[in-house]
Amino acid sequence: MRVLTGIAALAALAVLSLLAVQRGAADLAAFGARHGLDRAGLPTLEASERARRGLERAIELDPGNPDHHEYLARWYEYAGAYRLALDHLRLSVQRRPGWPYAWAELARVKLRLRELDAELDRAVRQAARLGPWESGVQLALAQIAMQADSRLTPQARRAALGVMGNALKWQEREIANLAVRSGRLDLLCDIPGIAAYRAGLRCI
Repeated sequence: MRVLTGIAALAALAVLSLLAVQRGAADLAAFGARHGLDRAGLPTLEASERARRGLERAIELDPGNPDHHEYLARWYEYAGAYRLALDHLRLSVQRRPGWPYAWAELARVKLRLRELDAELDRAVRQAARLGPWESGVQLALAQIAMQADSRLTPQARRAALGVMGNALKWQEREIANLAVRSGRLDLLCDIPGIAAYRAGLRCI
C-alpha cells in the first residue's frame, strides 16, 4: 500500500513539474511580446511578427493563461484585426472573469466593431463593477460612454457615468480632454456629483 501511495505521489509530482516547465516556457515565449506591447513598441514588421509568434507559442504551451490571450488580443488590435482581438478577449474573460481591464478592452473592441449589443453592455457593467478606481478602466469606459452614449442601456450608461465621476477626482484633465476631442462636454453634465464642475462646463 505504501509503495502504491509513493508511486502515485511521484506521478503527481512529475505531472506538476511538467506543468511548471510548460508554464515557464510559455512565459518566456511571451516575454518579448509583452515587453513590446507594454513599453518598447513594435517598430518593425519583423518585431511585430516575432511578437505574434511568441504569444501564439505561449498559448500552445499554456492555453489556460488569460494573460497570453489578452496580450494576443492587444496584438491583433494593434494590427487592426479587431475580430480576432475580440475572440481572444472572450477567452481571457472566461479564464479570469474578475479582471476589469479585460472587460474594458472587450467593450472597446466591440465599440470599434460597432457591435452595440448585450455583450458590450455586460462588458461595460463588469468593468465598472470590478475596476471603478482603475485609471485605465476609467478612461476606456469614458471613451465608450462618449461614443456610444445613447445606444447603451440605462444600466450600462449609469455604470459608465459613475466610473467617469470617479475619474474626475484623479484624471480631470484627461477626461476633459477626451470630452473635448469627442465633442461630448455635454455628457459630463450628466455625471453624478458633477455640480462642482458645472460652471466651467456651462451645464444647463
